[in-house]
Amino acid sequence: MSLPHTDNDENFMCVLEGWKDFTIVSPFERGMVYPGYTDENGKYYPENYSPVNFDNPDYEKFPNFKLAKVHTVRI
Repeated sequence: MSLPHTDNDENFMCVLEGWKDFTIVSPFERGMVYPGYTDENGKYYPENYSPVNFDNPDYEKFPNFKLAKVHTVRI
């Protein structure tokens, strides 16, 4: 599993066997996933990464994430 992120290039997703779940947020809600965040220990998350754990978000630390419309799609 990778950190929530955006890719600079478009991607084509393909699963040859089984399935893969993707959790997505609209680019219009980008600010609600805290890109470019620096945590309390000084760890920096680049502009295309989110520090939010989408499966178990810390709403005290990331309150705007409550407003994000998070979708899960299965391929």
